[in-house]
Amino acid sequence: MEEKSDRLVSVTKDLLSNLGLEAEDIRLEKRPELGFESWVSIKSRDSKTLIGQRGETLRALNYIIRQIVNQPELFFVVDVNGYHRINIEKLKQKSEIIANRVKSFQSKMELEPMSSFERRCVHSFLSNDPELATESIGRGSQRRIVVSYKNIDHTDQSQDAFDI
Repeated sequence: MEEKSDRLVSVTKDLLSNLGLEAEDIRLEKRPELGFESWVSIKSRDSKTLIGQRGETLRALNYIIRQIVNQPELFFVVDVNGYHRINIEKLKQKSEIIANRVKSFQSKMELEPMSSFERRCVHSFLSNDPELATESIGRGSQRRIVVSYKNIDHTDQSQDAFDI
């Protein structure tokens, strides 16, 4: 695992260097509370360039690094100046609110369209809740998650059980 982690940092440094972008610090962190085994944290003055409009450049950077590293079993994220951390924490809070609503009303809720990365995070956040199921629906930029209350199999409670 250490070798894969070192490769993540090395690939990130090389890519930024080849793009002519500077990073004051690139370090590998563990963020299990956010659902990631590896978190490449970049501190840079070029954050506007690295993040892009609404995080589009950062998503592309993550995609490119994933392709270069080519370790599908390694769930990691590349972050610049805490941009992803803040957004993932907000997404986690939103997931918890949705989960509580779905359980309270024993129904389902459809979330707004999200990127594949965001959908993967929501699925991960809610995966250990035995009362909930998550499913991605839709296509392309309209792909979104439906969070559903699982039908708990109750024993047969026919009307006869309530007769006095």
